[in-house]
Amino acid sequence: MLFMSVEFGKPIDFNRQLPNFESRFPQEMDILRLGGVYPREKNEGIVNPYTGEVDKDYYGNIGEHCVAVARCAEIIADKILGEDHSLKRTIVGRALVHDATKRFEIMRRKAMEEGIIDDAYSPKAYDTIKPLLEAKGIASDIIEYMVNAGSETGHISFVDFVQVHNGEVKLKTENNLSEMIVHLADDMTHTPIVQAGESAETRFLTTPERMEASNFPERYPFLYKEGFGFDKDGNPVFVKDVSQDHRELFSLKTYAQWQAWIAQAISSHLVSLISPQGQVEDPQEYLKHLANTIL
Repeated sequence: MLFMSVEFGKPIDFNRQLPNFESRFPQEMDILRLGGVYPREKNEGIVNPYTGEVDKDYYGNIGEHCVAVARCAEIIADKILGEDHSLKRTIVGRALVHDATKRFEIMRRKAMEEGIIDDAYSPKAYDTIKPLLEAKGIASDIIEYMVNAGSETGHISFVDFVQVHNGEVKLKTENNLSEMIVHLADDMTHTPIVQAGESAETRFLTTPERMEASNFPERYPFLYKEGFGFDKDGNPVFVKDVSQDHRELFSLKTYAQWQAWIAQAISSHLVSLISPQGQVEDPQEYLKHLANTIL
C-alpha cells in the first residue's frame, strides 16, 4: 500500500505531540472531547441521534488525524509566516478542530444507509449538528466554533477556493492563507481506521497518494459522481451526476477531480510564498518532504 512505503518516513509520534497540543491549545483539545473523537480515550458509546441506536465504534483515530493535520499546518505556516506570527495560532487551532464533528457525519452516513435520512454531506445536513449540541447544554460560543469546524476542508469547501476570471478558472488567493493551509494539510494527512487500543500510523502524503491510501473511491463514491462546473456568468452550478449532459457548463469536474486540482494549485501557491525565487518541480512532493523532514 502506498502509505507504507519507507519514502514517507516514520508515522507521527503522538506520545510526543499530544502533550504539546494539550498545553498550547486546551480549548481546541476539549472540543475534540466534546465531539467524541479525542485520541486514545475509552469510548463509552453515545446514542446516534439520527437512528436512536447506541454507537460504540472507536473514533480516536479521527482525533489523531486532527492532531496530525495541526502539526502539518504548523510546519507549513512556520515556513511561510515564521514561528511567532499571530496568524499561526489561528491556523493551527482551526486545523486541530477541523474534524471535531466527524463522528456526527459518520452517524448521518449510517442513518442514510439505513434509509432514515436522505442526506449526510450537504451544508444543510451539517447544520443539524447545532440543535444536537444545544440539547447537550454546551455553551453557545463553543457550539458556533464546533458547527464551523472544518469549513475549510472537505468537498463542501471546494467552491470557496476557485473563481472565474476572464473566462478562466483560477485559485482564490486573497485573504485566505489560513484556509488554504488548513485545507491542504488535511488533504496531505492519511490516518488509517483502527480499533480501540490501536495506534493509527498517520503519515503525510501528497493529495493523490492520500486519496488512494484512504481508498476514497470505496469510502466516498459520491466524490467520483457528483461535482460542479460554472455557468456562462461564472457562477458555480452543482450537479448530481457529471456524466450527464451539462453542455451549458464549463470546467465541469467531479469533486474528486476538483480535490486534486485544488490541492495542486494551493501547493504551487504556498511553495511560491516559501521560495519566491526557487524552482520547484513538484510542489506537492516538496511540501510532503518538508512535513516529513521537520516532523
